[in-house]
Amino acid sequence: MLRAFSKQEKKVISIISSLEAVKLLGLFLVMPIFTVYGQLYTTSGVLVGVAFGIYGLAMAIFQFPFGHLSDRIGRKKSLVIAMIPFIVGNLICWHPGNIYMLIVGRFIAGAGAVSSITVAFIQESVDVERRNLAMAFLGISIGASFMLGIIMGPLISAIIGIGNIFLLTAILGAVSLLPLISISEQRPLEKVKEESKPMLKGVEKSSIGLGIVSFFASALMYSYFYFVSQYHEQFVSKFNLTVMLLVPVIIGDLISLIP
Repeated sequence: MLRAFSKQEKKVISIISSLEAVKLLGLFLVMPIFTVYGQLYTTSGVLVGVAFGIYGLAMAIFQFPFGHLSDRIGRKKSLVIAMIPFIVGNLICWHPGNIYMLIVGRFIAGAGAVSSITVAFIQESVDVERRNLAMAFLGISIGASFMLGIIMGPLISAIIGIGNIFLLTAILGAVSLLPLISISEQRPLEKVKEESKPMLKGVEKSSIGLGIVSFFASALMYSYFYFVSQYHEQFVSKFNLTVMLLVPVIIGDLISLIP
């Protein structure tokens, strides 16, 4: 499938997809064991839940501002700017000191929302007739990041400690920016015209419906990982956490193949 793209297009797709995957890998590595980490700083399940979920809330809030910023100053510059809070937030979570700093760190890390920028970057770097294929590769990288993070998170934390996963994520985030030097934006960005229209005007109903479905799917996923990491020790005699997480991932993948 990659034969359909030029050498420059392949480079852009691979680098931008890798950056998005690394960014999300930081979320997925922590997700299976975050509840255990939060309980090191508080006995309040509510505060642990806030620290867990505020990352996604921050991402939702900052997707639009960073996407708008990239329209004005360019995709590459915006990616670098957006990754700064991601790196800083993970460093705060590395040694937060208390649950409130952990919440702050998670919010700052989530504020590094790059998805709107990476999608626009890839779409502008390929011809219209190949954009769907290019977006498929972005989706594949995200899916691979999810599976790798969910499976490897508990294993890595057992070796280096849960807190050090945040340091690892910050380092990976910084390293993922280096390949950006070798790519360029293929098309000059047009100046964005200010409009007085309401933000949701012109948005298709199907897009709103898809957003609602995605919200509930994410809420269910977060709820699952919040509780499974908290109570998995009850089943440790039969299954370790990695196996517990791997089984539903495999089953879900098989179901998704059903036409």
